[in-house]
Formats: sequence, structure tokens, C-alpha cells
Amino acid sequence: DPDDLVCNGLDDADCELLLDATAQMDTVSSMTLPAWSIDARLDTEDGTLVFRAAGTGAAIVPVDVNPTNPFTGQVLVLDITEASIGDGVTEQIGSGQLIITDSMTYFFFDDQWYGGETAEGQPSAMNMPLLATGDLASLGYDFSGVTLTTRGADTEYMGQPVATFTTDVDFVALVSTALASPAFSSLLEGATAGSDGGTVSAEEVALLSLLLTPLLQGSDIGTEQWVGLDDGYIHAIVIDVTLNFDLSIFDPSTPPITGTFNFASEIGGFNEPVEYEVPTEYEPLENLDLFGLLTPSSALAQ
Repeated sequence: DPDDLVCNGLDDADCELLLDATAQMDTVSSMTLPAWSIDARLDTEDGTLVFRAAGTGAAIVPVDVNPTNPFTGQVLVLDITEASIGDGVTEQIGSGQLIITDSMTYFFFDDQWYGGETAEGQPSAMNMPLLATGDLASLGYDFSGVTLTTRGADTEYMGQPVATFTTDVDFVALVSTALASPAFSSLLEGATAGSDGGTVSAEEVALLSLLLTPLLQGSDIGTEQWVGLDDGYIHAIVIDVTLNFDLSIFDPSTPPITGTFNFASEIGGFNEPVEYEVPTEYEPLENLDLFGLLTPSSALAQ
């Protein structure tokens, strides 16, 4: 049951409240993001990379989906009031604006617009959690034991009471469930058939699962949603990811690859007009060297 992904651990009333809020968000054609933030860190044998950003934004999500291109008419506008990237000790700091449409991506940085075509069929950032959930549900996975949702203490947001829901995802179980699905076997079979004409056996998929499971121990995903008890909309979402990729089973001297990712956003302004203006002149997007931000000569260096 796809609802198990959302409701496992909730009583019937809380399950209905959360499902109704999810369904109501499907009727939203636009929204604002009064405040959002991203905080990410990756530690590898070669060093540390830290990225932080925060700002405001808005999104247009047409209710009537184009069946040939579900991303037609979608727009994501992020005003980045402050962003930093560095090695955890020194940082380069700046600000900018990101505009993603169904056909173009624009980025304003250091008094210069950059732009380029959005890859065909590429989902915008606002769709990724929804697409992942929808795709998993449509594949008919057995989510038993993969997620656990609890209702926390109610709070208040923008003058109305809101219910808080926290969902913990067993990442290792999620990966194992995905690998065990017929859809994944078919995907592997299609990929390998093009190279050697072979097929993928259930035993080979099981072996892959056995190899990946110990590598990912300690990895997990958690989400939080705030549901307005007066208007029934989702007014905040938080996603926390912890990555632990332990390579010591192959070489005890190799340190693990670890990382954390946090995304948090308030949501409001439902179905209100979104104003934005795309640049008419811009440099090619490929001319923007984001990795150059790490060098002292960067235009963001202070």
C-alpha cells in the first residue's frame, strides 16, 4: 500500500490529516518560500567540502500536467541572500539568484547573469522529493518497516496551529527494498542486455544487496512536515540526510566517506501570483566555474 510510506506508525485520524494535506498540495499552482536553507558537508579521504545557503523564493507548479512533458510551465525562483562554500576552515561567501524554468536555467552571480538550456525532462529542485515518493509508490514496493511516522507536539505558524509530523526512513532497508523489486531487476537487465546480451538473476541482485548493506550502515533519512490545522496546507518541510559509506570492509586503512545534508523551507503564499523576470542577456552557463569559488582568486573572496 503506497500510503504505508506516509502513514506507518500513525493512527487513522493523523494518517487522514497528513494524506489530505498531501492531496491539497496537489491543487496548488504557485507558492512562496518565505525562508529556506541548505547545509551540506562531505568528508572524504581527500578533504572536506562544506556548502551553506539561505534565502527566499517562489515556485509555479501548474495543476494541469502536460502528459508529454510533466514539467511544462514550472518555474523555481530562489533569491540566495547568503551562500558559502569551503573546506570547513576557510570559506568564500556571496549571494545570487537562481531561476529554473522548464526550458532554461539562469544564475546571477558577481553582477553577471549566466544561462543555459534546462535538460529535457529535467525536474526542478522543488519536484525531487515528490517525484521520488511518487516513483517509489508506483513501482509497488513493500514499504513495511522502511518508514516510521510520528506526530509531535503542535506548534503555531503564521497565526494558526500546525501539526508536526516526523518521518524516519531506514535508509539501508530502503536500499534493500529497492534492490529486491522487480522494477530494479528489469532496469539492470535492460542496462546489461545492451552490452553483452545477458540477463540479471535474482541471485546476482541479492549479492549486490549483500555488498551494499554493510557499506551503508549508519546512513539514514529523516523528514519533518508542518500541516496547518486551519487551512490544511503543508507550511514547512525539513529533510535531514546522514551518509556513511564505509569502505573499510575492502581496505581497513580506508576512512569512510561521510556526509550530512539538511534542507529546510517554510511554505506559504498558496496560489498567489509569482513575479519574476528572466534576463535577456547572459553569459553561457558553462562559463560559470562554481568550483572556482574554492580558490582565493574567486570573485566571492573577501
